[in-house]
Amino acid sequence: MTDVESAKRLFFEALDFFDANDFPNAEQRLRAALKFTPSSSSIFTNLAVTLLRQNKYGEAHEIAEKAIASVPNNIEALLVLMACLIHEK
Repeated sequence: MTDVESAKRLFFEALDFFDANDFPNAEQRLRAALKFTPSSSSIFTNLAVTLLRQNKYGEAHEIAEKAIASVPNNIEALLVLMACLIHEK
């Protein structure tokens, strides 16, 4: 299995966990997927949302910034960043 295939498998597993509101397992799968594709904006974005759902605002903020750095008009990552800024105050 290639790195991209491994990342894709883990990403889809993460989405299933996310849909089941099992955010810790979704986070674990997304972090594992990043090891195979460390610059994936999509994985960064979904990880930021997953962290936000767990009230991990500092980590979500950091990951959202990485997603925005690779895709500046990433609306979902920008929304996560705004939510983090509100909660960090």
